[in-house]
Amino acid sequence: MVRVFNCHNFKSQRVVCPEFEPLSVSTAGSLVFVATSNCRVEVYRYQDNQDEVQLYRNLRTIALPVRIYYQDQLDYIVTVEAVKKRQARAYSVRVYFNWRVADLNAATSIRLPGQRVLDQPVAEGSTTHFAIELTPPRSSPGGGPVIPTVAVCRRNGTVALASATNVVIYSLERSPTSGDLDFVKAYTLKFSFAIKKMVIMENLVAVRSSEELHVVCLAVAKTSSSPKRRQSEFLLVGSGEFGQERVVSSVEAVSSPPGSSGSSDDKTMEFVVVEGDEFNDMRYHDDGKNPKEVRGPARHVIGHPASVNLQHEAFHGREIGLQTLLYKRVGPDDFGKLRHLNFLPVYNQSIESDEVINYISAINLVTFSNNLLSVCLFIGSQIMGHMYDLTGQVTQISDYHFPMNTVKVVFDSSLCYGVTGNGVEVQTSRHTTVALSLEDSNDNMNQTCPTPPSSQPCILGHHSFIGVYDIAVSDYAVVLLCKAKDSKTSWSVYIVGKEDPVKLYHSLCELGTCIEQSSPPAYRNLLIEGHLLLRTENFIKGYRDETVRQAYLDSCRLLGHFYASHESSEPHYTLPYYNMSQLTIEEIVAESAAFNRTYVDEASSPISLGSPGFMYYLNVVIVDKDREQVVTEETANIIIKLFATRDPVSLPLILLDSWLGSYDVDATVEELDKVKVDIIDSQLNTLLMAEVKLHAAKGDSNKVLSVIDSLIERTTENSPCNLFITGVCQRPSLLVRNKVWTKLAEILISHRPSLLIDTLWECALSKRIPLDVAIETLSSNAISEKEYLTIFLERLVRCAATVTKRLAIRPSQLLQLMPGRCSVLFVLPIVLLDYSTQ
Repeated sequence: MVRVFNCHNFKSQRVVCPEFEPLSVSTAGSLVFVATSNCRVEVYRYQDNQDEVQLYRNLRTIALPVRIYYQDQLDYIVTVEAVKKRQARAYSVRVYFNWRVADLNAATSIRLPGQRVLDQPVAEGSTTHFAIELTPPRSSPGGGPVIPTVAVCRRNGTVALASATNVVIYSLERSPTSGDLDFVKAYTLKFSFAIKKMVIMENLVAVRSSEELHVVCLAVAKTSSSPKRRQSEFLLVGSGEFGQERVVSSVEAVSSPPGSSGSSDDKTMEFVVVEGDEFNDMRYHDDGKNPKEVRGPARHVIGHPASVNLQHEAFHGREIGLQTLLYKRVGPDDFGKLRHLNFLPVYNQSIESDEVINYISAINLVTFSNNLLSVCLFIGSQIMGHMYDLTGQVTQISDYHFPMNTVKVVFDSSLCYGVTGNGVEVQTSRHTTVALSLEDSNDNMNQTCPTPPSSQPCILGHHSFIGVYDIAVSDYAVVLLCKAKDSKTSWSVYIVGKEDPVKLYHSLCELGTCIEQSSPPAYRNLLIEGHLLLRTENFIKGYRDETVRQAYLDSCRLLGHFYASHESSEPHYTLPYYNMSQLTIEEIVAESAAFNRTYVDEASSPISLGSPGFMYYLNVVIVDKDREQVVTEETANIIIKLFATRDPVSLPLILLDSWLGSYDVDATVEELDKVKVDIIDSQLNTLLMAEVKLHAAKGDSNKVLSVIDSLIERTTENSPCNLFITGVCQRPSLLVRNKVWTKLAEILISHRPSLLIDTLWECALSKRIPLDVAIETLSSNAISEKEYLTIFLERLVRCAATVTKRLAIRPSQLLQLMPGRCSVLFVLPIVLLDYSTQ
């Protein structure tokens, strides 16, 4: 991990000082929600180009709001409110829908899910406050009042309440009479340990205690309906990586809990104990019995069951079950007590509220959204954390280490913000990388910008704030609630604008140039972090911001230069980074030479500095006909010199197969002569063919014929053709290009016409040169009054049966290829052959 200070800066800072003590904050977009001790929720609004923060709304709550959550897709507020009852304190969870239009002095109507006050429907646009009170699950008897754990799904509006070992899930539905949104109790989960924190994301639920973590997924089951105990195949349904219906496990399920009559309207499923080899990955404690970590999908965790009780009528008659995606038990010595828990989903686009509302139904609780790309999970203690990818096979993708104890950790699309005792520590995040890698999987692999797995998150800096009590993050700002210790009168709410990703990228690059020579791995890590910041920003903005796009291209260029100029264990990364930089070969060669001179040796020739990464890039690109570009003779000479110096064995292949245009033939012949010393016998044929091409380019017919003779002499009895003809068949562009003879063909026409006909014949029969192209090339070039065309056609007629068989065509098709004014002596045998084969 690279530790950086004074690299990340907030671009602006606004301060709000509520009159009454703030207790909790939440934020979304340009809105900031502050729950205060006078039973209010103050909503502030700010604009990016203005320093002033305006009080937008002032909402009265029923009781003291100790925690606040805001669901931005459906525009409602959730509060956990403290109520004194008989000298004790109890807690209620309430949802406020019409907070934008309600009158501060108006009465507040409270109702339970599915009920109306005095049977009078309250419209969402009413100026009367109305709140829906959700009932948390019961705590353990005699345990005293406990603040219920609340989680809100930002996608579909589901609200989850946890207490003791139970989790109650409330889903949103529209009332069939009034059309208003309402909550209904969908299902209840029961875990094997007391829950201290919970998060929910669509049909995924994660809970933790201080020592244990359990992540489950509610899944649809396809099953037969007759027996009480039956085999069920559970399906994860959705789109993208989740999108194809796929069986994740097969379980035996019972339709009612053990000991029950099964007559209840609620439907409960429990899971049969299975063996350890049923899981994708299990890690045990030293006792070899109790699991330390389980990575699913799997049906059950040995000794740590989870069950689901289905209350909603939409689930009746359907088989629904739980899949364990991850179970983890930690010890105080290896990790510390669990504290942080975050789901980090990535969607390919944000959808409008109306679409979300239309999406809401109880059945959709067991499916993923159609635009969900990836889901990651962050778990952490005060001093460290792990991030897991839950999208496919559950894998751990990165580790986090916090130099100071953290109280709370939140994430935005690119960064991680950890609250410490004296401020906020900022690190990079890896969760969006998962979605980007899925985006890459649909792309040509040569066009992707990979993230080397060896790179870890980067600590960008630490910002000092006194007494940070709560933190929330939106797309535009980080909101900090700060209170002076042991003070009832000193508090502030800071709204700090996020650093521009382009400026942060340039800061990382400036720091990187200072440590490039002393620590190349750290320099590479900084470049990768900057690259990922920009790529994420590009992804979020739909690649429409030109400033971000240009900076992103620059990051690809620098990373390409790094892998091209350093002895790296991952030289193949040069190719995708250079491809994504959109630089031409000409620019890359010129910039790489300048880059090497700057950072390696001012006096060195850039030609002598071809690293494995740069050579790998050239080997792939200059032989790919789809990447053909126009390069100057100087650049072509540099490339040839690089191969002659760094990869001499590949030089003959490069000369034969590359799309390089003009280059210094005399100098190249000299380099090829040097290669003969190191080349092995099996590679000599390729080298001789390269010599043929070079001497033909010079117009030296004597040397061309001499090399051809050497190839023919090397022909063995096992070879069906001489090695020259074989070499041309492998690379027919040596003979014909765009239906025009090459210089080599012209030399053969003048000195070895029979060899030319033999070579063209074999190229046609092996389908290396189409037969019609061969005939047309012979017809359109004046060669000794077309006598060679006659020779070719005579052979074609004589071997018509063999030709049609090898080319898999009918004689009538062969007849269509004959020249227009062809003699009947050529046509008649083919007509007879066609007649005999019908």
